[in-house]
Amino acid sequence: MLNLKIHQSRFSLYYLDEGEMYIKEFASICQFLYPPTNKIEQLKGNIHFGSRSIIFEPSEDEYQIVKFHFRNFIERPKIQNITNKEMFKFKVNRIILIPTPPKIEAYKIYDLTSDIIIDFLFEKTEYVAEIIFELIDKFNAKQSSFEFDSITYLGNLYSFQFDYTLIKTINEKFLLKNELIVKQLLPLLEIPGMLMLTDTRLYFQPVFTIHSKKCISVKYTKITKFFKREVSLDEKGLELITNKTKTKSIFIIFENESNRDMIYDLILKQTSLTTETNFSIEKYTKLWIEGGISNYDYIILLNSAANRTRNDMSQYPVFPWIISNYTSNNLDLTDEKNFRDLSKPIGAINPERLNNLKERFRDMPEPKFLYGTHYSNPAYVIGYLVRKHPEFMLKLHSGKFDHPDRLFFSIKIDWDVCNTLSVKELIPEFYEGDTEFLMNEKKIEFGLNSQGEKIDNVILPPWAVNQNDFLEKMREALECEYVNKNLNKWIDLIFGYKQRGKFAIESYNCIYFFFYFFFSVSSFML
Repeated sequence: MLNLKIHQSRFSLYYLDEGEMYIKEFASICQFLYPPTNKIEQLKGNIHFGSRSIIFEPSEDEYQIVKFHFRNFIERPKIQNITNKEMFKFKVNRIILIPTPPKIEAYKIYDLTSDIIIDFLFEKTEYVAEIIFELIDKFNAKQSSFEFDSITYLGNLYSFQFDYTLIKTINEKFLLKNELIVKQLLPLLEIPGMLMLTDTRLYFQPVFTIHSKKCISVKYTKITKFFKREVSLDEKGLELITNKTKTKSIFIIFENESNRDMIYDLILKQTSLTTETNFSIEKYTKLWIEGGISNYDYIILLNSAANRTRNDMSQYPVFPWIISNYTSNNLDLTDEKNFRDLSKPIGAINPERLNNLKERFRDMPEPKFLYGTHYSNPAYVIGYLVRKHPEFMLKLHSGKFDHPDRLFFSIKIDWDVCNTLSVKELIPEFYEGDTEFLMNEKKIEFGLNSQGEKIDNVILPPWAVNQNDFLEKMREALECEYVNKNLNKWIDLIFGYKQRGKFAIESYNCIYFFFYFFFSVSSFML
């Protein structure tokens, strides 16, 4: 019997540098010195061009994916006639190997010199060379950070025309005369593509399908919420929340605010009256005060109103540390000593630390601040999620995991660090049911810390029987009587009137001005 096995791509957009743009893929044969065998290997596979690197994905799974970064080119690439055929040739002084799942580990770096010869199987070498020459010139000129003008560049390589055969039914009427060029926002990724609306569905067709389906379609009847969003301080984002199990949300970045608002208005006309749009938090505040919704649900709503979303690591939802006791065998949620003081930001909980910060604040020139870092940033979020999503940290740290001493290792240690050095709060996962972020189910080799301890599953406090029990008790604490009486104080610090100005100063909640939107020194110090 003929075995028609379909080869699945091992390439991931997370193999690109942070801020690097994916360009195009070409079938090829690549010849180079393969470090594990220390031999010149000639392998068939696919070449992936990025704006800062060339990545080769061998067809045979026994060979690892290889990355050649532009900064490691030691001579300008050239077209050379080899065995009576035009081939692409360059030389590097470093080869990076990317282990692929199921094995997850840091990239392996080999400092060696090797000629790289590429035979493009279905494209003229001159055509591909023009692309790579331009990318290298942009990189050397420090122009490798593409923004929306990259769409114009990609338009020379791809057809930015919506494929109308993707429409689900013949009865759908188009609401747009032409497709809109947009990007889909995923954690640490932006996927360019085409947006089309009919009277029944929204369609997003990515330019390349490496990290996405050929087309994402969402029926308006499946949309439960959709919101206008800021992206990098610009009003050009739109997020749709659905009740679908596979596509729970889709976050679209538009070229400008007017395009975003036009699409928002068109979708609004098609959705049901029960679909929630940009809401006023006041009605939920009243409902929360009356006990109509849980503390967890209210904090989720506050995060949404504050433009926070799980699609954006820089604006990930923030949750409070609630419990302060991570040493006892039993956790008594009726004893207030087991809880963090919710009227103070994390940085002000330790009196000794706060006194040192206040002394520095007094002697500091304007604009003054107590904390030079924020309570939520991509590094903190990715650190918490490293066991569930190791690809996030590998991308953020250029193929490396953070030093073992800085990895999320123990709940107690993390709490102690927040009382002495850090000011980070928690993420929603600490109050939900998925234990994956606490367990090293992928068997990742994170290494040993300075005490010789292996970084594996997160070490839980003695009062937690297992990961499920830990999350259940964390959620129980979030909804307990003490938190019901005091959560409003933390909300005022994070989302309310104590974020800046004189109330921030009085509450020891002064964060470095850079983290405030539309900052002015006078408004901060009033």
